[in-house]
Amino acid sequence: MVDVEPVLRRALVASYGPEIGADAASEAIAWACAHIRRLDDIENLGGYLYRVGQTAVRRAVHHSHVPIGGWDIPVHDPVAIEPGLTGALEDLAPRQREVVLLVKAWSYPVADVARILDCSESTVRVHLDRGLARLRAALKVMIDD
Repeated sequence: MVDVEPVLRRALVASYGPEIGADAASEAIAWACAHIRRLDDIENLGGYLYRVGQTAVRRAVHHSHVPIGGWDIPVHDPVAIEPGLTGALEDLAPRQREVVLLVKAWSYPVADVARILDCSESTVRVHLDRGLARLRAALKVMIDD
């Protein structure tokens, strides 16, 4: 369970913002500790606990839109951060934001992200490609192919 916690926390933070996501991850881990015997036969523990965290968010937040911002993104040079990045991230679809943050900001392999989000690697790549394309368009970034 210890190896699941960091990616679970980051996935929920990417989905719901730093405060709500961190609380949801803590609730999911606490639930797992209290129900450890129920988890013996769970094949995808990270994906299961992600759903537990989502349930915790739904209980805590009684509406479908959760304001997010201020993500804990590792930055080597804070001056180099694009000022519009936070707003552009907020405008992404939730799953695109999750995948972009997990793969690009926190450098998780696509296979790990697919496992924690309980989807295929190709689905993760599609969300990543679409999310990055939307970020590039929002930030007016041109890339050479």
